[in-house]
Amino acid sequence: MPLIAIAGAMLVFGFAFSLLVITTHRKPEYANTGTAIFYFVFGAVVGGCLGLAVICGFKGKPIFTAISLLAPFLPSVGMLPGYITVLLPLIGAIRIAKPHSSWARKYYGEDKMRIARDRFPKAATRGARKSGGAI
Repeated sequence: MPLIAIAGAMLVFGFAFSLLVITTHRKPEYANTGTAIFYFVFGAVVGGCLGLAVICGFKGKPIFTAISLLAPFLPSVGMLPGYITVLLPLIGAIRIAKPHSSWARKYYGEDKMRIARDRFPKAATRGARKSGGAI
């Protein structure tokens, strides 16, 4: 549930920001519908990616966090089309958190923590060293 709340809040922020940008432009070239729709969609994508960047950061995934922050501004990464670039932050937010992350410590029970330790064995040992050996 917190995953949806954070991403939803950032999405609403993106919509509000895009509406603010649309309404503050008084020039005639910004008066057409296509430009307004562009600002609205772009604000929603930026807001959603910021929300997903926060989630990826709490899950201990720095690469997905960086991709989430850059995704709205990159038309493509390598040979990937632009829409896949925007889907990468969603993939990072959905996948299981690293066992040493604050997300895992707060929201995972013993079963899910065991899955996280199996999935990220190096991260589990790093977290054990940080906490004094207790997992």
